[in-house]
Amino acid sequence: MTPEQALAMLETTLREIAPDADLSTLAPGADLRSVFELDSLDFVELVDKLSTRAGFPIEEDDADGPA
Repeated sequence: MTPEQALAMLETTLREIAPDADLSTLAPGADLRSVFELDSLDFVELVDKLSTRAGFPIEEDDADGPA
């Protein structure tokens, strides 16, 4: 998967949870939870949908970003 494909998948999935989400202003490394005001359940749903669409599990440690 290319970075462009990953970004498109993220945008499509994020719009299902936060319909007004605009990734064009998102800085690399930004916290999606803060930027798009996702509560913990929204974030879990986002990670679950991305994992399903990507075809591989996203581990909890990976979902939280770099340490």
